[in-house]
Amino acid sequence: MSVAAGMVAATGVVECGEGADMAGRSGPKATDPQLPEVLGPPDADGLVDEADWWRVDASGADYAGAVAANFHIEQCRFTRADLSGGRWRGGVWRDCVFDHGDLANVFAESGSAFRSRFTDVRMTGLQWTDGVVKDVTFTGCRMDLTGFRFTRLSGTVFTDCRMTSVDFTGADLTGVVLRRCDLTGAKFHQVKMAGARVEDCVIDDVSGVEFLRGATVKAADLIPLTFALARALGITVEVD
Repeated sequence: MSVAAGMVAATGVVECGEGADMAGRSGPKATDPQLPEVLGPPDADGLVDEADWWRVDASGADYAGAVAANFHIEQCRFTRADLSGGRWRGGVWRDCVFDHGDLANVFAESGSAFRSRFTDVRMTGLQWTDGVVKDVTFTGCRMDLTGFRFTRLSGTVFTDCRMTSVDFTGADLTGVVLRRCDLTGAKFHQVKMAGARVEDCVIDDVSGVEFLRGATVKAADLIPLTFALARALGITVEVD
C-alpha cells in the first residue's frame, strides 16, 4: 500500500479502483418525480405563507424574493422560473421538476425536498439549512457557495455540478453520490459519510477531510485527499 493510500485508509475512506471495480457499485439512484402530463396554472397569490400547490405548471414564473413559510408544493414543474433570493421557512417540495431556472441566493430554513429533480439550475449561494433532501437529483447545476449545513440528505445524487466552496458542515450525507462535480474548497466538517461515493470529482483544497470516514472514492482521487489530510493533521509536505 502506498503512503497516500495508507493515510486515506486510516481515516476510514475506502479506495475503489478503476473500471470493473466501480461497475455495479455507483451508489443509490434517486427515485424519479411522479409528475402528471397535465398541469394547471399557478395560484395568483404566488409563493406565500401556507401556499398549497398541487399539479401546477409554474414555468416562466417570477417569484424572485418571495418570503414564505409552511407551504406545500407537490407535483409541480418549474421550467425557467425565477425563485432567486427567496426566504423560505418550513416549506415542502415533493415530486417537483426544475429545469434551467434560478434559485440563486435562496435561504431555506427547515425545508424539505422529496423525490425532485434539478437540471441546469443556477443555485449559486443557495443555503438549505437544517432541512431534509431525500431522493433528489442535481444535474449540471451551478452550486458555487451553496450550503447544506445540518441538513439530512439521503438517496441524493449530484452529477456534473459546479460546487466550489460548498458547505456541508454537520450534514448527514449517508449514501449520497457526488459524481464528476467540482468540489474545490468544499467544507466537510462534522459530516456523516457512511456509504457515500465520490466519483471523478475535483476535490482540491477541501477541509474537514478527516470526517469522510465511510465514504468510497476512486483511486485517482487519492492524491488531492492525501494533501488535504496532511494539512488537517498538521503535516508539512515538502516538494523537491
